[in-house]
Amino acid sequence: MKFLEHDIVKKWDGENNSGMVQISECLNDIMAPKCTVLLIGTGATIEQYDDWPQVLQSVWGCSITYLEIFESYIELFKDQKYPIIKGDVREIDKILEKSYDVILWLQGPEHVSHEELLPTLDALFSVCNNGIMCTCPWGSFYDYQEDINNNKYEIHIQKSMDAASFGKEFKNYTIQYGGIFNTGNGQILIKRKKQ
Repeated sequence: MKFLEHDIVKKWDGENNSGMVQISECLNDIMAPKCTVLLIGTGATIEQYDDWPQVLQSVWGCSITYLEIFESYIELFKDQKYPIIKGDVREIDKILEKSYDVILWLQGPEHVSHEELLPTLDALFSVCNNGIMCTCPWGSFYDYQEDINNNKYEIHIQKSMDAASFGKEFKNYTIQYGGIFNTGNGQILIKRKKQ
């Protein structure tokens, strides 16, 4: 099965302007059959927890592990099918006992400060074998997000992310924009692949 043909991806894609084509191209570049994937953040619902693994396993047959910082989410999903490592993404290089082929931080960079973003991306890249992909909102549509479920890690610390958020210091990363700016489907994709 191809990524864009998966029913979950079709649901995410809505009116075909959400940037799923860019995500598909990026994943096809860094993923490999039977690779190991570390997903950063479980999400707050079973759907958020389960959708990405279902797609990745259907398309690439990967094994999935999560990194999660919020104790209530860890407790909620501890008996589910994907292992969870407790920890802060900003300290990823100090937490992991092994590397992963691919690390995906989806709708995540907005949850750390601008000053923490590049060191966090570099740390993620240092513990992967193939590459990393991250996504975050493009524009101000989700700027309102505060804590959810009393989880301070859900707060969008960076607001109105756009090209100005990714200056020359991000030169080692490919930055792409998809969907429509300042809408619910506008997204920024950040990628770096091992040579």
